[in-house]
Amino acid sequence: MVKAEKSQLLPGQKMSYRLDLLNIGTSSARGVTLRLTYPPQYEPVSLVPAGFKPEMKAALVLDGLQLNSGESREFNLTFQLKEDALALQELFLRADVINSELEKRDSFLSPATVVQGVSGVNVKTSAEKLVVIPGQTLRVPIVVTNTGNIRDDFGIKPLIPGNASYSFYQDLNRDGKKQDNEPVITHVGPLAPKEEAYVVLEVTTPINEADGSSMPIAVNFEPEGDRSKSASLNMRLVYSRPVLDLIMTGKGGKVKPGEVSSFELSCTNRGSNLAKVVDVQTVLPQQLAIVSADPSFSSGTGGVYTWRFEDMGSGEKRNIKITYKVKSGAVVGTNMQIKNTLKYQDLLGMNY
Repeated sequence: MVKAEKSQLLPGQKMSYRLDLLNIGTSSARGVTLRLTYPPQYEPVSLVPAGFKPEMKAALVLDGLQLNSGESREFNLTFQLKEDALALQELFLRADVINSELEKRDSFLSPATVVQGVSGVNVKTSAEKLVVIPGQTLRVPIVVTNTGNIRDDFGIKPLIPGNASYSFYQDLNRDGKKQDNEPVITHVGPLAPKEEAYVVLEVTTPINEADGSSMPIAVNFEPEGDRSKSASLNMRLVYSRPVLDLIMTGKGGKVKPGEVSSFELSCTNRGSNLAKVVDVQTVLPQQLAIVSADPSFSSGTGGVYTWRFEDMGSGEKRNIKITYKVKSGAVVGTNMQIKNTLKYQDLLGMNY
């Protein structure tokens, strides 16, 4: 007789069986073999009763049993259900009692134990922190895995700030790029147990975010079978952009016709990202004429002079020294003002 401890079992749980052998014959039974065949979803625990030896992948054998007439023996065995056991499977323990002397074989089957259904999901992505330029559209690949033992569907519940636009789409060819035939989705699945789905989150960030600021993103994937078994994906977008300033230093004050003076422009990238096409422009009033510039200006006409730097890295500084003179004939008491402007772009081509 084979008795089962439970009629239902969850993956990972342990299951105990009791086997009772009774010699109801009038003579002793010698050289009896007890062979137990268990489902492949089971794993024997470490404490297997003495004398049992494994046979093949899913059997335990005990040789050389002897039972006198009326004698009984009891065996207790414990198995653990594997985590990947599928729901609704019926599990049986089969006991074969073989008496080689009498050439007799008796078989006993335990009551069925049914594997219970369990929902579960796992999500992963390539990085938890992403550096982006304000205004950039980025695509985040996500892998969703059904870790439960039932076929299940998974709802997508995003927690993304309202100043960013986003969408999810199914990445059919798993390249992380949006193709015309890849649909926008609000759920994943249904997926079979252990099946994976590839999803891409597309986010367009706002253009006015400050350098060094960040935006948290969270996405929950909820199994329809059991919403409490949800999994969360948490990421943080860190904004990185160039921030350039322009400072002018010079004597100022009063100057006379024919007098030579100078000033210096310092342009510094205090942001965390590269600046492209940096234009520094100086407009001299008509009473002043440029004598020299270091470095030389890129263009200059009508008192408007421009210096262009193709790029400036984070922390980089460029200095421009300009020497000028007051033209003869300048009217005494004239207020002369030098104007300077700064223009640049980020790596997306956004103008500042």
